[in-house]
Amino acid sequence: MQHLNDQGLSYVHLKYLDHHHFSESEITTIKQKAGSKRILTTEKDFMRLQGSLDALYYLPITVAFLAEEVSFQEKIKTFINKKGE
Repeated sequence: MQHLNDQGLSYVHLKYLDHHHFSESEITTIKQKAGSKRILTTEKDFMRLQGSLDALYYLPITVAFLAEEVSFQEKIKTFINKKGE
C-alpha cells in the first residue's frame, strides 16, 4: 500500500488473511467494487484469482539483502552446519 500511496493513487483496499481461499461470493464482491477498474493483488493471490477476475494485475516482489551477500551466505552455512551436529 505504501507504494500506491507514494504514487498518489486512489484505491480501495480489501484485506484477507494469508493463504485465503476466495469464495464465489468474495470474488463477486471484488468484481463489484472494482467495476471497470484494475485489480491489483499480491503475486500469490494472483495465482489463485487468475481466470476468475478480469483486469487482474500484481506487482512482482524482489528480495535484496542490505548486508553483504557473501557474509549472509556464510552465516546460513554456519547455522546449517551447527544444526547438523
